Amino acid sequence: DVWGTAEAAKDGDTVGRLLAEDFVIVGPDGSMTAKAKYIEWIKANKDEYISAGDTDRKVRVYGNAAVVTGLWTQTVKGGSGTITSRYRWTCVWIKQADGRWLSVAVQTVLATS
Repeated sequence: DVWGTAEAAKDGDTVGRLLAEDFVIVGPDGSMTAKAKYIEWIKANKDEYISAGDTDRKVRVYGNAAVVTGLWTQTVKGGSGTITSRYRWTCVWIKQADGRWLSVAVQTVLATS
């Protein structure tokens, strides 16, 4: 929840604290973006979030690794008008030596149903 709330608020610093240094996100178009560029995008995003949030979240823990899946639904107002989109996502988290969980990878796909 922290991640989604921070991204909608364009708070890249908060999102950055949840990400490993070698984090990568794979977008719905297959593009790959590293941590620094992703944080820049969050901060520079001109869209106004009308609503945003996760549902259908499932967490599976395997020792010091966790795989989390969910459905992100957002309504944003931007240059193209107001658009509602849904994205299925998979996020991999690794427990660090200091006990923090950091995300190392996310992949998103546009949800059609």
